[in-house]
Amino acid sequence: MIYKKSWKYILVKDGCSYWSNCNFYCLKAVRNFSDITKDSHGGFVCGYHNLSQKGNCWIYDKAIVSGNARVSENAQILGHAQVREYAKVYGFAKVSKDARVTQHAQIFGRAIVTGNSQVCENARVFENVKVYGNAKVSGNAKVSGNTDVSGNKIISK
Repeated sequence: MIYKKSWKYILVKDGCSYWSNCNFYCLKAVRNFSDITKDSHGGFVCGYHNLSQKGNCWIYDKAIVSGNARVSENAQILGHAQVREYAKVYGFAKVSKDARVTQHAQIFGRAIVTGNSQVCENARVFENVKVYGNAKVSGNAKVSGNTDVSGNKIISK
């Protein structure tokens, strides 16, 4: 792939590993944006399709975005969080700590998914929702508004 001046990151192999049928690449910023400085390293992806070059979205720390999952706009993936398969995280959404967003789930708006929580299947979490603790949102559930889903709560539809 040919590097373009408008890009905010490139993929590098230094310090990366093989995991879950994916040969991971590390992110390396090629310009300053948001709270990211040029030459700083980010999390792990399978390819350029996992993280948009537009907006201020970023994958931090040891977080992983794999498969055909996509992070875009101003979303942030932090800690040891995982976004996998066909999941999408966008808007100003954040996925952090050990949270997992998988299958066809979507997190957007200003939603936060954190802790050991999980959002999976075709679930949608958006607006100002916070999913944390060991909570799980699955099936075709749609959680919106200013709702907190916490503890060991399971929401499925």
